[in-house]
Amino acid sequence: MVRNIWLRSIPMEAREVFFTLPIKAWLCKNLFEANSVTCDEDWPIRFAILCWLIWKRRCCLVLGSGESFRDDVLVCGDRMVEGCKRAFCATPRVPNRPIVHCSWIAPPLGWVRLNVDASVTLQDNRAGVGGVIRDAQGRCVFGFYRFLGRCDSLVAEMWAIHDGLLQAWDLGYTRIELESDCLEAVRIIHSESSALAGSALVSSIKEVLGRGWTVVVKHVGRGSNRVADFLAAQGRNLVAGGMRLSEPPVALVSLLEEEYLGPSSSMGEATGVG
Repeated sequence: MVRNIWLRSIPMEAREVFFTLPIKAWLCKNLFEANSVTCDEDWPIRFAILCWLIWKRRCCLVLGSGESFRDDVLVCGDRMVEGCKRAFCATPRVPNRPIVHCSWIAPPLGWVRLNVDASVTLQDNRAGVGGVIRDAQGRCVFGFYRFLGRCDSLVAEMWAIHDGLLQAWDLGYTRIELESDCLEAVRIIHSESSALAGSALVSSIKEVLGRGWTVVVKHVGRGSNRVADFLAAQGRNLVAGGMRLSEPPVALVSLLEEEYLGPSSSMGEATGVG
């Protein structure tokens, strides 16, 4: 029965090779070298589906479930191939993204790096924001956190960016690398997302960005944003107002050092996770 299925699928000139290859070479050739087997451009998909259908029917026969080859396997396979192709075409292609490192990386000489974050409780949407500015030597030169009130997480992330930019502007820095672990917020800044369209907060952020300085806004992994996350949590726990820090609190010193050095492997070598 199985041989008949393959005979109906494979052209005459390809049958000798198809039926004599060792199992591993047989699988690889049909999955990855479709042009050498048949002119069917969908053959790798069709081959995999037919193998699965044949195995499923065999199991039904061996286990005595009563199902046999009553339905034409090739017809069923054709339907599934078309379904796969429709699903593939309907799925948006995700563009290749650069590796997001999970260890903090110092900015170039003459620049400072501003990391910002927001923290929102699930229970009552209490929100806080925080941020830290570090120089090319990894030294913490400024930090802040404040209580926002109640809002959703995306709005809070935008407030973190807004507050961080204003703090950096007031301190007189002119070359800033701003990092946030909220990809949607970064996409809004780069006009790649229509979320919060028409928001006065977004307009205010873009006005600040357009001032006479250079600001590069980037998305980073949470692993390289832990100091800002810590400060945002402090802001969320306030009753009102906020704090400006010229020196890091004792509770933050070890985290600053750990984030600067990056996560360590068991051999003690610095590693970065994408």
